Amino acid sequence: MKINGSTARWGIVWMGLVLLFSAWATRASHNVVDLDLWHELSLAREIVRQGAVPRADFLAYTPTVSPMLDHEWGAGMLAYAALKIAGPSGIVALTLCTLAAACLFCCATARRQKTDARILALAGIVTAPLLAMGFTPVRAHAYSFVFFAALLLAIEKDRQGVRRALPMWMPLFVFWINCHASFVLSFIFLGVYWISALWQRKPHIHILIAMAVCAALVAVNPYGTAMYPYVWRSVRMARPMVDEWSPAWHGRFAPLLRPVLISLALVLYAAWHRCGAFFRREAPLQPAATILLAAAAGILHVKLLPYYAVAFLAYFPAMFGGTPIGATTIAILDNNRKAFWATWTAVMVASIAGLGMMRFWVLSVPDHGGVVSDYPVGAVEYMAKEHFEGRLMTPFNEGAYVSWKLYPDVLISMDSRYEVAYPEWMVARNQHAYDTGDWRSFIEAYPTDAILTHRNSPMEASLSGAWRRVYRDGAYCLFARPGLNLTPADYGAQTFNGSLP
Repeated sequence: MKINGSTARWGIVWMGLVLLFSAWATRASHNVVDLDLWHELSLAREIVRQGAVPRADFLAYTPTVSPMLDHEWGAGMLAYAALKIAGPSGIVALTLCTLAAACLFCCATARRQKTDARILALAGIVTAPLLAMGFTPVRAHAYSFVFFAALLLAIEKDRQGVRRALPMWMPLFVFWINCHASFVLSFIFLGVYWISALWQRKPHIHILIAMAVCAALVAVNPYGTAMYPYVWRSVRMARPMVDEWSPAWHGRFAPLLRPVLISLALVLYAAWHRCGAFFRREAPLQPAATILLAAAAGILHVKLLPYYAVAFLAYFPAMFGGTPIGATTIAILDNNRKAFWATWTAVMVASIAGLGMMRFWVLSVPDHGGVVSDYPVGAVEYMAKEHFEGRLMTPFNEGAYVSWKLYPDVLISMDSRYEVAYPEWMVARNQHAYDTGDWRSFIEAYPTDAILTHRNSPMEASLSGAWRRVYRDGAYCLFARPGLNLTPADYGAQTFNGSLP
């Protein structure tokens, strides 16, 4: 197969984006294992053991929803297989593969619009921190960005008359259904495409048919039609315990506003320049509408910002290239081709060097100071050594790690599965006990053998003198109920770093 110069340039841009985004992802997450990976692995392990997907919770001793529907079961199976085949390296490889696939679909969509590869490269530099934040090792949500990017490519092909594009995307949609509940977003963006086609008086009935087929395909999962009410309940839930559902201007996410606002200003400029063509029905509304809708969602809920980055990469280069500033930019790049490619090569080299310095292949499981989360590594090792069996009260973030390491000997009070496994009131009650130190009313309702808590927390202060502290390190402490025979261990300010599996 002969590779022409254009294909080679696009390949270099794609590789550069993968390296750039990988470096940003490693820098942003410190390669800390994603919080939800632990409960996904626990579920996958149980699926393998039972030979079927459980319909009831098996990890907690507190009240849980029935039936239990875990929309991330497929992502857990992929991670479990990667871990079994290649160990921690398999998880790293899975993360990189999802990121590379998302970039590939974005590049393919941009190329079909006959855009300039160099504009895409510049757009990637702007949006790198936004897309990379969705690729911690390895979160189920990462698959959603891949399937969303594939949807945009299918839509672009369909717009150009390739009617088989949407049907060919549907098998990926089935995978999306079984990896993450965010598949519901596909209906919104297909709806935007339908409105755009209707406005331009283009063929549009087949889009409605595709949406109807996708609605039927939602039932293709181990839980069948139970997925419909689950999704309806899930999308209406507030998630105050998950800070990623906060707006982009909130707390630690505020630095992300800069690339959002810069890129959004460029999008608005490009959209304004095409207003006349929009109203004359000569230009499709869908690309600009998709970007702006994804931007609004990402600004309101920072967890959704990678969708904006995907839409921006897929559509913005072509939109911007048709503006006076875009044409001037391309002319400047044409007059400085060698300088551009030398600079892009430097970006790739710097990304490789950064990945090497950050040792991206080494996963981190910290008990203190983690960007993604902290995990009770030392306390879990202590309980395993002591052969502890029983009911352990756990904070929201730490429960899944405990289950992966200690189930079935230890049942937990709470983990980060949220609506998947727990009623909202149960999540709130568990958190209230930790926030206020009111453990007595909690254990009266749900008898508990031991309580895991952070150092210097209201819970630690309330438990001191009432229950026996059997373990302490620099980040966590463990209290045992009276009569439970565990050997005390005090590691002072020492911290621990765990590992997979």
